[in-house]
Amino acid sequence: MQGVLACQKHFQALDIDILLVRTPKSGTTWLKAILFALVKRPQDLDPQQHLLITNIPHVMVPFLELNVYMEKEVLDLTALAPPRLFSIHLPYVYLPDSVKHSACKVVYLCRDPKDTFVSLWHFANKLKAKSRAPFHLKKRLISFAKE
Repeated sequence: MQGVLACQKHFQALDIDILLVRTPKSGTTWLKAILFALVKRPQDLDPQQHLLITNIPHVMVPFLELNVYMEKEVLDLTALAPPRLFSIHLPYVYLPDSVKHSACKVVYLCRDPKDTFVSLWHFANKLKAKSRAPFHLKKRLISFAKE
């Protein structure tokens, strides 16, 4: 929550920024890689040295609320080469005002909610302690549907 509040307060969108907005477990990694490859495609770089080979997409397109604004220090993002690429988990109504009042591009990723739920359920079960029972599918589905 701290990262969300800091992002809403401090992030200043530029008109040339590109923001990937989506729900968790909706195919973010793939779209981050595609966006980065299209926008930051170096013309003279050896393909074996491409940044997507030496890094993961989440490093190249950071989460605003999880990577950039999670620490107490507010980072200076003006030094980043344009166009800046960021990702965020927030719905439109909770995006920073600077995003809503700028000409930055918002790429909104939608996925069939059933697919998103299954992906999220498997992800949550991988993260839980091995000593705990798997999350109950029906209870989680009801909770997911209410959100």
